[in-house]
Amino acid sequence: MKNDPLEYLEYEDIRYARYRDKEGEISRGTMIIFDEKIRRMINDYPHILRVYRMKEGIKNFFGNDSFYAEEKLDGYNVRILKHNNRIVAVTRGGIICPFSTEWVHYWMGRYRIDDFFELYPDRILCAEFLGDNPYNSKRDPTLPPGMSFFCFDIMMPSGRLIPPDERYKILGELNIPQVKSFGKFRFKDLNRLRNIVLELNAGRREGIIFKHYLMNNTCTRRPEAYMITR
Repeated sequence: MKNDPLEYLEYEDIRYARYRDKEGEISRGTMIIFDEKIRRMINDYPHILRVYRMKEGIKNFFGNDSFYAEEKLDGYNVRILKHNNRIVAVTRGGIICPFSTEWVHYWMGRYRIDDFFELYPDRILCAEFLGDNPYNSKRDPTLPPGMSFFCFDIMMPSGRLIPPDERYKILGELNIPQVKSFGKFRFKDLNRLRNIVLELNAGRREGIIFKHYLMNNTCTRRPEAYMITR
């Protein structure tokens, strides 16, 4: 249909559709996997608001609540999920990417990605992919040739992101690469945070992400925000 917001696609024997644009409360990049038994919706990765002035931004987004600070990497956003015993990689736009999926299967020989999905079959790994790829020509000189990935969130079937400390524990035990965490902070720790941002800027790193310690609907303020350092 001409006005259908969905684009219908196939990847091998997986039939699915993605939202090309925002439709009501459903964001672009949300995808639906069709199956003989189920119709599974995979939520898009939520957009994160930007902090331009650190003091005002942190006060506005987090108040006096605790939050974590993590490095923001300059790659492309991928959701890794398991469906019918197959692990695939989905782009921000909601397309199953053969290139990214092939790399995930390569990394399964080095990291315990398959063990993660044995333990949490309905959860989704959200990761930044960096290196030699068709989506982002920038290369991080600190990384080896080829591709690398770093997880920055774990998504529940509802689309909720689990708290950072829970994610650190799960991925740490499974030896799955994660983005660098600088620790837990409050508004009173601005000077310490400012020094981290200045260090990232001096190293020409991409930025820093602030994440509420709860990362769920009980947060009194916005759960995530980011700041570009260069």
